[in-house]
This record gives sequence, structure tokens and C-alpha cells, in this order.
Amino acid sequence: MFWVESHYNSSGWVEKPAALMATGEHGNIWVMDSRLTEAQAQALAEKFDIIYPAATNILGYEYGGGPDGDGGKDGDPKIQILVYDMLDADGKEAMVAGYFWGKDFYEQSVLDHWPTRPRTNLAEIFYINAGVVIRNRDWIFSTLGHELQHMVNFNMKRVKHDVNSAAWYNELLSAMTQDLIDEAFLGIPLDNPNNTIKARMPRYRMNYNQIGVTEWDGSSNAYATAVAFGAYLLRNYGGADLLKNILANDKTNIESISLALDEISPGMDFESALLRFGEAMIFSGSLIPDGANTFDRTITTAINGFTYTVYGFDLWNIFGQPLLAPVNDPNDMHPHSVTIHDSSAWRNIRGDFSITLEKPNDPNVELYLMVR
Repeated sequence: MFWVESHYNSSGWVEKPAALMATGEHGNIWVMDSRLTEAQAQALAEKFDIIYPAATNILGYEYGGGPDGDGGKDGDPKIQILVYDMLDADGKEAMVAGYFWGKDFYEQSVLDHWPTRPRTNLAEIFYINAGVVIRNRDWIFSTLGHELQHMVNFNMKRVKHDVNSAAWYNELLSAMTQDLIDEAFLGIPLDNPNNTIKARMPRYRMNYNQIGVTEWDGSSNAYATAVAFGAYLLRNYGGADLLKNILANDKTNIESISLALDEISPGMDFESALLRFGEAMIFSGSLIPDGANTFDRTITTAINGFTYTVYGFDLWNIFGQPLLAPVNDPNDMHPHSVTIHDSSAWRNIRGDFSITLEKPNDPNVELYLMVR
């Protein structure tokens, strides 16, 4: 028996039975209302057995997990993965692939004091939308790694160090996890629309100025920003080693990323890395100056017998050029964001050419001139 919301994101609760349809070395696949076939459930268990050791090797473990763990809240060393129909208030499939919710760490007596009074399943558990499993297996396989990071993050940060992770930071780390496992471990290459880079970068290149790296509103633009900035960090600042360092320290958010960057590249911090993010938006393919940051860089890292690779991609030639605003467009910037401006008068110039730039009045804005 498991507690689930009567409708997704409704704060109404019902307790319903689920059947254990597949089990692997690291996960149990529970199915509510039996929409999945045994073969579909078994495929989830098998993929999770690939994801779990590779991911936890760099992320750390869920509460009660690991070789010396006691099984956590439910006493079971395996993760519980509950697959059920996530429906909205109109009875239509909710626009969500899955989620982890830290409420399941707490006793009901604690949750009764929360404003929405959610119900606990007292387990290391995350939830998967049955409709997406049936319709789009590769996206769900990638989602398993995404939600596992959330579960581990809760233990590594909230439980162990009593610090809270902001949503943008937590989602950034899940996006980085997907980037590391999609192609290298799950065989979901960049030309597969379910690859996290392939799925999110087209939106980011056109909407990157709509939301900052440290903002979160749950929109598609926010997820795209997390994927893009995470891809940039992995390809320019240490690959899997960077993600490992971020999860291992006792900080969260900007401070956590700065500490991890400094371990990879002494003196580097979040703000310094952000200042060079625009380079990756401009330089790709054959047009990469020496020393420039770029998405078009493949990084391979060996950690404890596992090999992690993030594959470079030519942003302009695969996804198209980023949105280029007119040079005199006075649009406001979001916190921790980039905006790229261009002028047709600057193109196809031969001979001497002069540009005069006016420094921004806002001391929080850095202005760069990049020539592609």
C-alpha cells in the first residue's frame, strides 16, 4: 500500500495498492493499477541497475544506502520506484515524468505539522509516471538518473549537513547527472530526441535570456537553463570530477559550486565561471579561439573504475545560432544570466573597422566584445 496524491500536485491523498512487478539488484519496481507489462517493468529494473552504481560512485548514496548502509527508512537496501498514472484535476495525464519528494524521509507525526499535511511512505522512494513509461522509455530511463540525484542530494545535503538546496541548484545537478549517464551508460546519443542535451538545448538557444541560472520557476525555460549551464560546467571545468566535488562538500548553491570549482581550478569560483559562459554560446566547431570555453569539448574522467564521458557538441551547427538581440536593445537582464547582442553593420567587414562600446551603468553587469 502506498500513499499518492489523488491528482498530481493537488495535496489530496489516497492510499492504494501496488504490485511488485520487477526487482533488480538496486531497485524494486512497484506498479499501481497494473498499466505496465512485466517486460516494461523489468526494463526499468535493468536500466536502474546500470544507473545506480555509476551515479552513486560520483554522487554519494541515498539515506541508509551504500555498502555500510542499513537500508534507510524502510530497511530495504533497494530503492523503491513506484509507477502510477499521474493525472491532473481534469483526469488528463500530468506533464511530468517523475519526481522525488523528501517527505518520505519523515514520520507522519512530523508531516502533520506541515501546512499541506502530505502523507509519508517512509521509504527511499521516487515516483514515475506510467503513461510516459509506456510512451517514451528512453526519456524515463534518463529520468531515473535525474530523480536519483534528487534523492542522494537530500541525504548528502539536508540530512548529513542540515543545509537546504535551492531548486535551481538541485535541478542543475540532476541535469548534470543525466548529461553524464545518457550516452555513456544508457546509450542515448545526442541524435536521440530523449538525450537531455538534444531535448533542452534548442529551447535554451532561443530563450536563454528569459531566466537566470539561479532562478527557478519550474518552466521549460528553467530546465533548459539548468541543462545548458550544467553542460557548460562539465565540459570546461573537470567533467564528472566537478559533480563529485559539488555533492561531497557541506555547502549548497553558489557556495557549493564555488568550492568544487576551486578544487578543480584553484582560484575559480561560480561568478568567474559565469563570466565566461557567453564564450560557450559564441564559439563552436572550427571557430574556437585558443583557450576559449565552449560546449564543443569532450571530457572523459575515470573514477573508481568507472569511465564518465560528456561529449562535445557544435552548438551553432547542430542546434542553430543563439538568439542575437539588436545591439541597441535595452532589455533587462535576469540575475546570473547572459544576453548576446549583434549588429548587421558588423558583418562581412573588410579592412579597418572601429566599434565604440559604452560601459554599462550597472556595476553588476560585465560587458565583453567577442568576435566570431
